[in-house]
Amino acid sequence: MSPTELDLLVIRAQGGDRTAFHAVVEAIDEELRRFVAARAPSADLIEEAVQTAFVTAYLKLAEYQPRGSFASWLKGIARNHLLQELDKQRRTRP
Repeated sequence: MSPTELDLLVIRAQGGDRTAFHAVVEAIDEELRRFVAARAPSADLIEEAVQTAFVTAYLKLAEYQPRGSFASWLKGIARNHLLQELDKQRRTRP
């Protein structure tokens, strides 16, 4: 799916169309998982970062403005969560 098509779905989701957000998740899930997997040391952390990114994106969907791409915005959310989790793990290691 092209970035423009994805943004059109996001705009529909911002208008309250849950089916559109579901389509967004389906369209970008694999790309997001590959992005996170290249940076995460475990499958559990990959799953956590991906799920957190989707939940955060849904909760903050009204804040998204299609100036860049939704995929980049979502990857930024996932990356930030992953970095926070890795930092937390480093601080709690004996």
